[in-house]
Amino acid sequence: MKTNRKMKREAKRQYKPLNDILTVMKHYFPDFMNLLSSIFDPRHQSYMTYS
Repeated sequence: MKTNRKMKREAKRQYKPLNDILTVMKHYFPDFMNLLSSIFDPRHQSYMTYS
């Protein structure tokens, strides 16, 4: 089956690189999230704002 422009556009629209990055990270660095959560944050909690 030959790929036409419409099919290429649809494939490009559905492509999500973040999913691929997360899959690779989970495969090669399974403890990465645990490592990040163990890092101490020296900032004072009352000065942090998330908006």
